[in-house]
Amino acid sequence: MLVSGISQAQENLVVQEMDRSFSMGNKNAFVIDIPQAQLKKVQSNWKTYLKHQSKRPAASKDGETTLPFGIIPALGNDSMTVFSIVSPDGTKIKLSAFFMLKDSSFLSTAVNGEKSAAVNNFVRQFGIKEYKNAVNDEWLEEKNKLVILEKKVSYLEDENEDFRKNIRNNERAISRKKDDIVTNEQEQSLKSTSILQQKTYLNNYTGTEEQKKKEEKLLKQFTKEKEKLQDNKESMLKKIDDLESENRGIDKLIEKNNEEKIPDAKKQVSLQKGIVEAVMTKMNNIK
Repeated sequence: MLVSGISQAQENLVVQEMDRSFSMGNKNAFVIDIPQAQLKKVQSNWKTYLKHQSKRPAASKDGETTLPFGIIPALGNDSMTVFSIVSPDGTKIKLSAFFMLKDSSFLSTAVNGEKSAAVNNFVRQFGIKEYKNAVNDEWLEEKNKLVILEKKVSYLEDENEDFRKNIRNNERAISRKKDDIVTNEQEQSLKSTSILQQKTYLNNYTGTEEQKKKEEKLLKQFTKEKEKLQDNKESMLKKIDDLESENRGIDKLIEKNNEEKIPDAKKQVSLQKGIVEAVMTKMNNIK
């Protein structure tokens, strides 16, 4: 609905003639409403437009812009002075332009239809240009939003790849730990054999008391070494449990990205693409 509303928001700009008030009183003006435009931009661009069209600068004072008496080639060979006021009007900017001829009369369709038609087009072309500029600004803003949304999709996809790398690294660490446990169990088995042999030896020992104490000390050493191996195995098993738990948590994050975050982000991208296209359509339809 939003996209449809944007694409249907284009307007055919129309110049109207009506009495408007300015420094010289109420006179016939050529008036156009420019949607979406910004006041300061229109004021500045109108002065630039007048200068470009007449090859002489316009001056502004107390909110009124005056182009000095002279020829504007696009309007024919007759010299004229142009007074104008650019003012806000709700969501639009209103341009009121007064064209005073050398006899101090003000141009109007009722007096001079042919020249007024040229003035009408003169004002209208400016209005169209400013409206298109405003819509182009809107397009750039929506395009920037699209870029940000597309980056979000890329970020989530990259995040998943980083998650998978973490899982692979953890799996390799788990594999190494399992190999270390096998080695540990083999060492424990050898140590158990050494302990058993040492106990048997002590049970049948017939040597000196001093030598017996040395043999008993060796048995304690074998026992401590086995206990250390057992502690190391428990530590490695706990590390494996921690890594497997971490991988399960990462799997859930990947699943959430794949089933929720990425589809939602892609949906937002699709909607934003529609908005960008609709704004471009609106700009192309301005006439």
